[in-house]
Amino acid sequence: MRFNIKKISAIGMSVLMAGMTAGLAAAANYPAPFVSGSVADVAIVYGTGSGVSSLDAVEAANIQGDLGVFMPLVTTGDDVFPLGKESDKFHFGSDLNSVYTDLDDNEMPSFLADGDYNDGTIDSEFSQKITLGTQALELFAEDDYDEDETPTIGFYFDGDKVLDYKMTLDDDDEDFDELISTNLPLMGREYYVLEANDDDLVLSDSAEKNIITEGETITIDGKTVSIAYIDSNSAKFLVDEETTDKLADSGADYEKYYELDDGSYLVFDENLYADKESGISKAEISIGKSKITLSNDGHRVEINDEKIDGLTSFVYDEDGAVVDDAAADTFQSIKIVWETDGEEFLVEGKSMVMPGFETIQLIFSGIAFPSEFEDISIENGETVTLKMENFEVDLMYTSTATADTTTLATQGSEDNYLVISDDDAAKTQTYYLAEKDRFLATALNEDLDKVDQLYYEVDEVGKDLTDDEYTLKLSDKTDGDEDISIEDEAIVDAEDDSRDDVTITVNEFFRVGLLVVADAEGPAADGTINVTDATAAAIPARHWTISLDNSPDANDILLNDVMKFTVVHKKDMVFDKVVSKTGLIVKLPEAATDLSGDAGLVSFWEADEDGDLDDVADAAHFTTNIDWSEDNDLYADGVDGIVTVEESSDKKVGYEIGALATKVMTDSDAKTFKLEYYGEEVVADVSIASADAVAISGELGGILIKDTEVSSVSTKNLIIVGGSCINSAAAALVGGAYCGPSWTTATGVGSGQFLIKSYASSSITSKMALLVAGYEAADTTNAATYLRTQDVDTSKEYLGTSSTSAELVVVE
Repeated sequence: MRFNIKKISAIGMSVLMAGMTAGLAAAANYPAPFVSGSVADVAIVYGTGSGVSSLDAVEAANIQGDLGVFMPLVTTGDDVFPLGKESDKFHFGSDLNSVYTDLDDNEMPSFLADGDYNDGTIDSEFSQKITLGTQALELFAEDDYDEDETPTIGFYFDGDKVLDYKMTLDDDDEDFDELISTNLPLMGREYYVLEANDDDLVLSDSAEKNIITEGETITIDGKTVSIAYIDSNSAKFLVDEETTDKLADSGADYEKYYELDDGSYLVFDENLYADKESGISKAEISIGKSKITLSNDGHRVEINDEKIDGLTSFVYDEDGAVVDDAAADTFQSIKIVWETDGEEFLVEGKSMVMPGFETIQLIFSGIAFPSEFEDISIENGETVTLKMENFEVDLMYTSTATADTTTLATQGSEDNYLVISDDDAAKTQTYYLAEKDRFLATALNEDLDKVDQLYYEVDEVGKDLTDDEYTLKLSDKTDGDEDISIEDEAIVDAEDDSRDDVTITVNEFFRVGLLVVADAEGPAADGTINVTDATAAAIPARHWTISLDNSPDANDILLNDVMKFTVVHKKDMVFDKVVSKTGLIVKLPEAATDLSGDAGLVSFWEADEDGDLDDVADAAHFTTNIDWSEDNDLYADGVDGIVTVEESSDKKVGYEIGALATKVMTDSDAKTFKLEYYGEEVVADVSIASADAVAISGELGGILIKDTEVSSVSTKNLIIVGGSCINSAAAALVGGAYCGPSWTTATGVGSGQFLIKSYASSSITSKMALLVAGYEAADTTNAATYLRTQDVDTSKEYLGTSSTSAELVVVE
């Protein structure tokens, strides 16, 4: 199963939606790289050569339609309001009310418009407001949503508030019982008030009144209506072939409304009876599809006497207290609270509609993950290594690590010792380094392109005893390729300033080591010596001890050349952090003797939504701890600060809450730790809309291209449909316009087979080209169907025989 790609065809409750983005898909999985997040970067090329089948063009169009499913939804209609601002966007982990706590007519000018409630004796201006809930956009894996528990981004409600709606009168002296027989404005509609009693406010959902004359028949909502009987106090009505009970417009002697057999309600609004001598009688009536009962004190809303799960209501007086005396209390406001009834899931490409009223909806159109990202990982083994796209850093290597020892690891690798200092920012740092030692120094800056990083290995250090010339050569281990070489007779104050803001000054040279002598009993004994005249108290102990596989012979002198030098930068530096190519800051662990504590901690900071680097003095965004396995290999042990869910056995995935939503993937069995760092803002599209809003898939544009026009799309990712015999773009990929047996020779694809193959470089595009072609036209149809319906890693090669069967080709 593809990781978190769900093609969603439609939603109910009056909103049409298609599927959504592939923002969560791995970068190499179809539909990426052709469509990813909100970005489409693709052209589909079909052949025009002699003998081409029309099926090729059909399949090209089918692929286009399928890719369109993954494009972001575009929501149109009356009153659609996104819950993010240009200056404060909605992100992964944002609560519904993170940006806007309340919405009013400023945000939804039609649906929440101020108005004038002027009917009967009620005459007051009113305002409307929506207050949003606190549910967060999160990653979940729930079998109640998906039996496979696929990790999915969305809103997971479990009895939580979605929102509440409130209508409030400006005046505070309107009598509650005077609401009866008025048209009450709520959520962009009017509802006829049937009752206003101590417990409830009873409404009809039709405020359209109709005058009917005795002896005539009118049609209302497809129903034929006539007066069956009328006098000065009451009336009966014939609706289709159904006769109502006797009704009274006052609701005193008789009921004011009658429930018809189909569940709708006829309301007797006004009796216009006339004596036979004086004229013809008339009646004012309305027919509503529903009777809506709003509880005054927080009980569930009822529609046609059925309780609506997840919907409660309150009716308040001028003091904000619940109305409980219809004759004595005033009316000030109505609040309708929408909570989910148990578990509900709002995923990309879907909406939730307020039950019962069906007047408002919450829409999650998707989350726009960038199509490109930086792969960052911590590789396990005897040496644990941080791998970024700009350089790699060996963090630690195992020494005598066992469950019973306290010495578990040292810095760097067994061949290259890494010097890491604490995080106190300074402009100067002094090092005592021997050959193969490495050091770090990073000058941070808000702007990534102004970050200055030094990561050097000592290639050569020493003193020529013949001419007394001292040498220090440093090899740049970043992608900067700025090696440093200092050769000077006067070692003190010899400088190199080839790196602009950085000056490296050599201070002293030491030759230190181990003198091995034979004692009286025969075995070798040792004693440290310092060949230089200067003090060597600051020289690290590792330079005084040399590990050899075999014991040294007696009277051997084993020496290390050590250089003391100072790194000076115009800006403050830190000596335990590196910055990845796209801006992720990583704090490296200092030398660890106990990996169960913070000594083995690797910490990560994202940039902010503008790409600026955060103040690293703040708490890390997330961390991992370096641990060791039973066979004493080091590895990154899970992640802290990010909520992860299980993708499959032992594998977990999670996203950092915030603007950049870094993706973290761990495997406790393989002991792997990987990041997808986007380095730019990841925006979610979440909206509140009136129920008549419609969301449709975004447009891909004109992406179907003839093979004769392929040069016009040379900067796009391409999907080439059809074989080289009829498609010149395919011929450019496979090396010739091969047909029949020659096609089999060139591609390995025989009769009844198809090929789906990725070409990372070619003469027709600077990006990826994916060949989708079969031996015959029917085989190409199978290939296109397989691409659209099965799990396809678009960076790989597949050889198939049917629309559901293909094998991944392993290239030796």
